[in-house]
Amino acid sequence: MMAWSILWLGKSARHLKEMGKKLHINGVEAIKRDPYTTVKRLKGSRLLRLRAGGYGVILDLQQEKLVIFVVETDNRESIYRQ
Repeated sequence: MMAWSILWLGKSARHLKEMGKKLHINGVEAIKRDPYTTVKRLKGSRLLRLRAGGYGVILDLQQEKLVIFVVETDNRESIYRQ
């Protein structure tokens, strides 16, 4: 089984850089083999969520290209508020 590639997009890349936390990286890196075992679909959306410690990660998976797009990251209290 091939490992998925991970792309950190816009705000999530900036947030990761600002936070300097390995937690985000470790949480997302851990799902590279099979992301579907850990993530859950957001209600009413094609996006998925991943919990990484006290942080939430919003993902978009592209099955045909085996790419995990990290759309947004933030603490779990505020990630799902819009």
